[in-house]
Amino acid sequence: MKLTMSLKNILSSTKSKRCLTAMFGQALLEKSNSSLNLVMVYGTKIKSREFEEENSHEEADTLIPHQVLASIDESKWQEICVWSPDTDVLTLLLDLVFRGHLGSHSLTSLKLLTGKGNEYRQIDVVERVQVIGRRKCQGLIGLHNFSGADWGGKFVGITKKTWVRAYLKLSDDDPAINCFWELGDIRLPSELLGTELPEQLKPLEHFVCSVYCPKGPTTLPALQWEMFRSRNLEGEMLPPTRAALMPHITHTNYIAMRDRSYVTSCPILPPIDQSGWSLEKGVYVLVRCLMLSAPRAALELTKCSCKAGCRGRCSCCKNGLPYTPLCKCYGGDCSNSTKNDGHVNDDEDDVEC
Repeated sequence: MKLTMSLKNILSSTKSKRCLTAMFGQALLEKSNSSLNLVMVYGTKIKSREFEEENSHEEADTLIPHQVLASIDESKWQEICVWSPDTDVLTLLLDLVFRGHLGSHSLTSLKLLTGKGNEYRQIDVVERVQVIGRRKCQGLIGLHNFSGADWGGKFVGITKKTWVRAYLKLSDDDPAINCFWELGDIRLPSELLGTELPEQLKPLEHFVCSVYCPKGPTTLPALQWEMFRSRNLEGEMLPPTRAALMPHITHTNYIAMRDRSYVTSCPILPPIDQSGWSLEKGVYVLVRCLMLSAPRAALELTKCSCKAGCRGRCSCCKNGLPYTPLCKCYGGDCSNSTKNDGHVNDDEDDVEC
């Protein structure tokens, strides 16, 4: 057989890969002589020699813990090994053990095999749950999706490792853990109350603030202003506004709900257009913000970088403006001020973020 296009082009097509996976799966089931019970998952099928069932999972990741559940026989001692390089799978397996789906720990061992060569590791999932603690394990799926996963939604400048470390440092009675646990388990509010997050979600705002600036403000408006004023950061480098965090929480809730659906073959999820996406030109896109981050007239402001005080050639003097809190010389002995410039000398030092 002669190919009319390169193998690279064939494999770049989602449809081609889907057809090849189905073909290989069927061939393996028909020709395998192994005594092991081989289970193949492809397309919408879960097949072995003994059974066949349909599935409607969006992600292959959720089918892995689904098959772990299908493989458990509590009347026997079992060692179930899952090979995957993906942290998404580890998060789902930790949730599976935490929720008691594994049955008796004395009869079933669950391990994740990951990495290659010198990086190869066996992770005992049951042991990891005991080390992390059951209280914190209940919020791991919510945290994983909130802090940025395959679907998107990452926070600029904050790595996944930073989020996880901050989460593991929380005390067991911290209300943020409850919020992460609720993500994917219940329907949450999806609208701001004026300019405030609903009371139920405020612990998530406080947690975000603590990750960006552990000793700083605990509300997003105050944190944004402090980081903008002290660092002169561009808007995209600042923490999200409440109007951006709210739809992000809504997206996270939907994706976490999808991930927790590994317990069933055909999960029923709420309509995506009611979960933080909107239909534009036939394509569903994320709703990223509920309102402008600031009035349009305030999105660009004049400021100077004078450290000791405004000079004749700085942007403030050129534009005939007094200094502002955005200027480097703000709070010093700069003479370029007005009597009613609104500046108050606080007793406390500026926050180090």
